[in-house]
Amino acid sequence: MFSLRVPSSSFITAPPTAAPATTRPGQLSASIATVKQSHHHFGQKQGTAARNALETQFKTHWREIFAAGSPVSQVERLLLTLSAKQVRQLTAKGVYQFLEGKINVGLPGVESALTVLRSHVSREHQTLINTTWEKLHCQNEKIGKYSLAMRLQKELGHLELRPAQFRRALLDADDIPDITILSQASVALNIDVKEEELEWVLQNLQSLRHQYHCQIDLLVALQSLPDYHEMTAMKLFVVMELAEEKMSLPLVKLSQSAFKARPTEEQQQWFDRNWTSSATGTKCDQLINLLCQEPAPAMAVADLWRLLFNARVSMSMSLVRNALKFIVHLKEMVQLHWHMVCPTGNMTQLKQLGMMLFSLKNSNIRPVQALSALKIAGLPAADAELKGLCLSAYNSILLTEELNWIRRV
Repeated sequence: MFSLRVPSSSFITAPPTAAPATTRPGQLSASIATVKQSHHHFGQKQGTAARNALETQFKTHWREIFAAGSPVSQVERLLLTLSAKQVRQLTAKGVYQFLEGKINVGLPGVESALTVLRSHVSREHQTLINTTWEKLHCQNEKIGKYSLAMRLQKELGHLELRPAQFRRALLDADDIPDITILSQASVALNIDVKEEELEWVLQNLQSLRHQYHCQIDLLVALQSLPDYHEMTAMKLFVVMELAEEKMSLPLVKLSQSAFKARPTEEQQQWFDRNWTSSATGTKCDQLINLLCQEPAPAMAVADLWRLLFNARVSMSMSLVRNALKFIVHLKEMVQLHWHMVCPTGNMTQLKQLGMMLFSLKNSNIRPVQALSALKIAGLPAADAELKGLCLSAYNSILLTEELNWIRRV
């Protein structure tokens, strides 16, 4: 029987081993450290050269860089002036530190720009992407960037490219979607929509469009229908795209926020008391009038928007947001200037009101707004007659002797 075990016989001997070379202690470690250090210095040298090139190109091309576009697209334009090798050698942190105070962009924006510029696209693919983009853009001038981004990636899906590669290929084109839009559009392409879901939306949009003309109103009305089945923002966006409605994903998300808003009973009662007497003038005037009637209960932008929507009043969310911000500013300014013109409080109300209006002359507050805000600012309210006198005096051209007389009153 054969065995694989090595016999303990003296006939089997080990081959002679060579004597180890003598080395000084620490010599090997020092050699390894030297190699590592050389690589580190080489990398540092390359990074410094790329950083110097970035600074040079910024000084040369800063006018074109700042000409147009978002901060991220400005960074992309700057990086586009460098070679591919130089872009690879730059770090996001290094670029961000250099651009601080020059371009208002955060570190994530710089990382996004570097990702796009480091993406490789063959010349053949770049030509095909640009040709397809131009064709889609000309055919669909009235649709938004989200829809165009979806259609572009759908038509060229066989190329199996990433959103960053599409963005890289389109950098020389005009009015192109950013990497966020391209990425979201890429996700949207994989969302499954059932035929009956699309049919339901198409039927209801047709009936709702006669009552609601603003897009966000239309979306909220659609979601308010009793047989609406809740969808994610992305799915609702895809359905609207399939229904050939020009809507962006942020708008769809905003509509979902507005739909979920539920005004309290206190907010509703405040609105019911004050809306009818406020509904005059422009939409902005109506909102300012409403918010100046009496101190409003605490509410979010979506709450006030929903109160208006329920009353069949169409207002954009941005208009409501700006009105709420302006009211805070208005209240603070009226309080400040009221006490500033008469710190001691020994002035007649008419004179103090007139002086306050003149002190606000160079601000963004109109006299009517300032007088309307007295109540919410916690100051003595002026009746209609007093307001009329103040506005009449403010709008009059005063002679020097008349102005001197007013000062003596």
